[in-house]
Amino acid sequence: MLTLIPTPLGNLKDITIRALEHLARAEVVLCEDTRVAKSLFKNLFDRFENRFECKITDNLVCKCDSPKIPLDSTTNPKTLNPKSKQFISLHSHNEQDFLSTITPDFFSQEVIYISDAGMPSICDPGALLVKYAQKHNLPYNVLVGGCALSAAFCFSGFASQGFVFGGFLPHKSKERVAKLQECAISSLPTIWYESPHRILDSLCDIDKHLPDIHIFAIKEISKLHQRHFSGKASEILSALSPSNASKKNSNDDSKILQGEWVLILEPSSAKLPCLTLYESDIISLEIPPKAKAKLLSTLTGKDAKTIYASLTKA
Repeated sequence: MLTLIPTPLGNLKDITIRALEHLARAEVVLCEDTRVAKSLFKNLFDRFENRFECKITDNLVCKCDSPKIPLDSTTNPKTLNPKSKQFISLHSHNEQDFLSTITPDFFSQEVIYISDAGMPSICDPGALLVKYAQKHNLPYNVLVGGCALSAAFCFSGFASQGFVFGGFLPHKSKERVAKLQECAISSLPTIWYESPHRILDSLCDIDKHLPDIHIFAIKEISKLHQRHFSGKASEILSALSPSNASKKNSNDDSKILQGEWVLILEPSSAKLPCLTLYESDIISLEIPPKAKAKLLSTLTGKDAKTIYASLTKA
């Protein structure tokens, strides 16, 4: 059976008992990076497995005075020891090829998928695995757990019944600005992921094109150097400058930008002006007749070819 399991964003204590159970039971571990996955298993093994009187089985018995913690029964108890697992790299560049080489029987064993951190399928591989299971009527499961976007939204304090998640901002400034300007007309907060290498560029673009919009920015959620900032882009840029950062943080200035970032843009409270456009306005534009015909067709619902013929005849 296939199980998609969220992993801690940075703090191992965020792992759930249910996730530990499935990680221990796994025979095959599909993962973004085998080195990261093996390190995770080793750290979990060292930290958690030895805290119990026995290996992970039907009931974990903690060495402390806590009561027994019942887990789902399993006929084949396993261990968190990475040496007992088969690790297979499965990332965005080879996911399609991997699925084309296996048969549904592959999932007759206990197969799990984990990304490097957080929830699979959220800006990470995983969706194609689910599609494969659906296509072949295979049972699969997804465990609940940590996700950077939901944690960041809770951190922000923005009161909203929903939000828009845009994934990672585009690398190039032109495309990034186009995406950001969509936020200006959104009625919901917009959440973006950004890397430490581009966070300053993105904030500069926001400052230039959306200077009055309110932003919540947070980095390294749940980790040692977690920090968050709130305000206009110019204010956050000022807070991130080495001189200001050193006044508030005794850590090395070079760490102020490190780690993955989440940006949340609050919708603007300013109402956009309502513009009225008439047919005569379009006809008077100094643009080719074909372009006028398309605009008039969109405005009136009439056939573009008929409008074009009328314009050229006149």
